[in-house]
Amino acid sequence: MSEKNALDYFDKNESTYQEIMEAMQEKPFLEKLKATMEGIGKPKDSGEYKMAKLQLQLWTAPFLSGLAVVTMLVLLLVFGTGKPEEDRPPLAEVLTPETVEDLDEPEPEQEIVPEDVEFVETDFNNPVPNVNVQNPVNQPLSPKPSPVNSVAIVKSPIVMKGMLGSRNPGQIGASRAQYGGSAASEAAVMRALRWLVTKQNSDGSWSNVKPAMTGLALLTFLAHGEFPGQSPEFGPTVQKGIQYLLDTQDAKGFFRGHDGNNYAHLIATYALCEAYTLTKNPTVKEAAEKALVPIVQGQHPNGGWDYKMAQTDRDDTSYMGWASQAIKAGHMAGDLDVPGLEEAYQRAPKGFLKNAHKDGGFGYTGPSPNSGLTAVGVLCMQLMGQAKDEHVAKSLKVMDDWVLGWEPDKNDLQTTAIPSKVGLGGSQQYYAYYATQAMFQSGGQRWDKWNKMMSDIYHKVQKIQSKETSGYVDNKGQPQEIGHWENGDANEDKGPFVMDTCLTTLQLEVYYRYLPTFKEVKVEDSEVVLQKDDDVEVGIELF
Repeated sequence: MSEKNALDYFDKNESTYQEIMEAMQEKPFLEKLKATMEGIGKPKDSGEYKMAKLQLQLWTAPFLSGLAVVTMLVLLLVFGTGKPEEDRPPLAEVLTPETVEDLDEPEPEQEIVPEDVEFVETDFNNPVPNVNVQNPVNQPLSPKPSPVNSVAIVKSPIVMKGMLGSRNPGQIGASRAQYGGSAASEAAVMRALRWLVTKQNSDGSWSNVKPAMTGLALLTFLAHGEFPGQSPEFGPTVQKGIQYLLDTQDAKGFFRGHDGNNYAHLIATYALCEAYTLTKNPTVKEAAEKALVPIVQGQHPNGGWDYKMAQTDRDDTSYMGWASQAIKAGHMAGDLDVPGLEEAYQRAPKGFLKNAHKDGGFGYTGPSPNSGLTAVGVLCMQLMGQAKDEHVAKSLKVMDDWVLGWEPDKNDLQTTAIPSKVGLGGSQQYYAYYATQAMFQSGGQRWDKWNKMMSDIYHKVQKIQSKETSGYVDNKGQPQEIGHWENGDANEDKGPFVMDTCLTTLQLEVYYRYLPTFKEVKVEDSEVVLQKDDDVEVGIELF
């Protein structure tokens, strides 16, 4: 550019330059703001507009810079995970619903029964009208129940109230200690249960009179709180036993393979009713209901029973004992649908009173003051809520002289004598089974005396096989002792050792099998025609 042209340019733009220079001089903020607002409204080629535009850029630059930094940080947090795109989890995912199995309801808390509670089993204030059981209402019977495979799978809540409350695993030890049991008695029980496992047949039964012996064996396991699906060591054994009874029950409720007088049906029904009470399994419930029907229908109008549940004038105390225990077990279940069950439960004590002696004692088919069956009458009256009946009190005094004695017989086995001055036929432990429970239900010094005698004898005479020779291995793979009791001169192949072992085991489980009933409501007085005592002792033959 020539000198002349440069001077012309300078002169032409001097005023604009001066305006910019003046505007760039530092001024107070308000003056800058005012000038900027005024400059924005000037022509775009004027200095005021350019100055205003520059000032706006100066003011907004820091804000825009900060905003850019924040934006970058947010973008880095959202997208800058460093993972390949295909590894990033999807923002939304459509899930195909799956079928979920029903969950078990939580088990209710076990009822803890205080030690000082007195138990009342039934209200017996009102006399029960006679029911014509010779013409029973036709009871529709369902087909043979389905297999009991569900016994080990269905986990129904086990709520044991009243007399069965001490079979809770957490209560067994406490009840044993409270009522006179010991570590030695429990060890004998465990040996016996393991011995019974070794004697179970492949079909789930025991011995040759299978329903009766299977029922007795199941009662020993159930008394110890052993249930299918919940007891690691004995659960499978109990399940197989229940399965056997279900498989051999016919459409009318009877079990195949019973003895001549059909004690077996009563004992098997007793076991099924307890099994249902303790497990609440619906398949077992159906079988128990069917089995109870012929027992209820076979009861005499006066409350007694005869062989084969026949309708006769004969009231057999021995037979009534098992029938009453079956009815009691069914009654305790609380929800069995059996027409006449409640009436049968209420009538049963009257049947025993027919055979009660005025001075104490219960006879076989009539009154007797000195019969081994006295304990049968006493226990069943106690279980039916009649512990304070005068005949029970007098009979317990008769039993105070009884002695448990084990002496070698001609075959070098063991036998008992109850009472010691009266010879009894059949299995001696049959009578001890009732006597031990009757003494326990009575309690006090009477029980303490009996318990000491029983414990001293039963622990000593158990036939024990060591861990090394027993061949028994528990569920943890550990070898264990086994043991049984021998109380008779019969052949073991016919099953007495199973029977004696079951009956003795049930006695050593008495501490927690049934809670004692120390308070009952008295029966209203009623006339009872007593038969003349035939003074014949009964021999129980289940083989």
